[in-house]
Amino acid sequence: MTKHNTPILPCLLLSVFGYFIYSRYGNAVKKADLAFSVGFLAYIYIANVVCFNSNRLQLSQREEQNIPFEPMGQHSLGRGAFIVDPSFMVYFGVSKLLSLLIPLILIFAAPSDIALMATPCVLIVIAQAVAEESTVTFHDVLRILVPIGYCSYKLFGPETTWALDSWSLLLEKYH
Repeated sequence: MTKHNTPILPCLLLSVFGYFIYSRYGNAVKKADLAFSVGFLAYIYIANVVCFNSNRLQLSQREEQNIPFEPMGQHSLGRGAFIVDPSFMVYFGVSKLLSLLIPLILIFAAPSDIALMATPCVLIVIAQAVAEESTVTFHDVLRILVPIGYCSYKLFGPETTWALDSWSLLLEKYH
């Protein structure tokens, strides 16, 4: 069976970038955020091996039928049907802007108290990107769990904390 390599370079670069941000504002990151980032990905890897036999059936069927693996096309979660759709491209761009670019600008350009609030969310987004890149050959059920799991954790964890801390900072300024 042909090996389907995971894209190691993007994962490595994202990990190094995440470590750089952590080294700068690591005191704002809770141990639970780090534990979830690593633990959830470990869970996905273990589930792929234990529950789905490392997705061997699907990968071997593709190999037998001589179908090249296209993680962003025919073999993506939407089977490539919506990846080129303009509405998906707008959604994808806006989500990256809101979840990564704006918080990165805050981390590097805003005062330190604001940068501290944004850091955990950015680290979770980077962990999600690493997880999505490293699980492209996994079973579809697990691949869809990656964004759902990371986004749910981020929404009810670091983003809630960020919103409450921002509100407190605003009240302090005007009272």
